[in-house]
Amino acid sequence: MVNYEQLHATALAMVKNGILAADESHGTLEKPKTIEKRLIAAHIPPTEENVNAWRVLVRDTPNLRSYISAVILEESRVAQDAQIFAGYGIIPGVKVDKGTSGKVGQNEALTVGLDGLADRLQKYGALGAKFAKWRTVTPIGENLPTQGGIDANMDTLVAYAQACHQAGIVPMCEPEVLIDGNHTIQQSYDTTKQVLTTLFEKADKSGLS
Repeated sequence: MVNYEQLHATALAMVKNGILAADESHGTLEKPKTIEKRLIAAHIPPTEENVNAWRVLVRDTPNLRSYISAVILEESRVAQDAQIFAGYGIIPGVKVDKGTSGKVGQNEALTVGLDGLADRLQKYGALGAKFAKWRTVTPIGENLPTQGGIDANMDTLVAYAQACHQAGIVPMCEPEVLIDGNHTIQQSYDTTKQVLTTLFEKADKSGLS
């Protein structure tokens, strides 16, 4: 039985102050991802030690709870940091999508990660995570996006949100419309409206809204 009152209370508490996105993807020295690239840009060797030092520096910032009420963690940090953040009075969450390695439509990116999601949500919930985040990306370009591409990504968002509800975890949906390109602000507006309308219509049909 889904406890919607508890989910609603958690969602309200999450947005009391800001939400810190501390879920930068973590790679290796040979294949650096977001967190390593940020260290490299600051002329800091992207070693495992320095990656951990950066995470801890952010986590243990004095009076952090005065500025944020929730934090999104990278999956590998949940076991280490969720209870510490909770002890600071900050609601821990986790990014659970597996990136945009899938393809759909006219070679449009499809966010993946539904396989095994229910089990992962149970695991992270047991470790203290109260919410989860899933990001999709929609590019704007020549003949892009297609409605088929949007539909496929919004279907994953709805399926993810349903799995979160069943696990007693608040779903944070991030249907990002990319700003890259030479499109106009009107095209950005129209695409954002198209994406959000599609998401809410699918959510409504599924019984989520």
